Amino acid sequence: MNNLLSSDTAGFPMSTKVQEFLDLLQYPEVQEALQSIVHMTIHETPIYKRLDLIEEHLGANDLYCVGRDIDYERGVTDDEREPLRKIPDQIAVIHNLIQTPVKEVVMVSGNVTEIRARLLREKIDTVSPRQGKKFILSTEVQQFLLFEVPEEQRTTEKGARVAAGDVIKKAIEMFPESLQIGKTKGKGLRFIELIEGLRDM
Repeated sequence: MNNLLSSDTAGFPMSTKVQEFLDLLQYPEVQEALQSIVHMTIHETPIYKRLDLIEEHLGANDLYCVGRDIDYERGVTDDEREPLRKIPDQIAVIHNLIQTPVKEVVMVSGNVTEIRARLLREKIDTVSPRQGKKFILSTEVQQFLLFEVPEEQRTTEKGARVAAGDVIKKAIEMFPESLQIGKTKGKGLRFIELIEGLRDM
């Protein structure tokens, strides 16, 4: 097998050419040029385009990513996108909503954000404690506004992140005696929680 690769059609030893190529790779400018060629080649392959279509189908965009935000980890972007829920998890949420008996909701006056804030306050009372606390992550607030509130109060996929931030802020303004904002360690995701003295009520 080595004999077959020992020379090319011009009669030059293949091993010498390979060695020359490896020697050139010691130079940063050559490495950069090679990386650009590889990057361009990958982007032009059908596989890469197919991956783009799959991400679009799953809902990945400027606000959401699949799995984790690799662009953020590489320093390409300044703001970390939030990972989408896995499809089985999304199905489980929808299934639970279908199975949950519909309760009559008495709406009070106020703008959309105020109404959503009141609904969020009621929701926090019903969640099971985690690590001794009753709280809802900002990503969970988005899902709440997308699927759990009455249809006329729901937000859209595109506006869910902004709506969740507005509702959390409004809920803190409306219920400062019972709610507070915190951040998780590590990724620093925001959450809204019930103040400690009210958790067992």
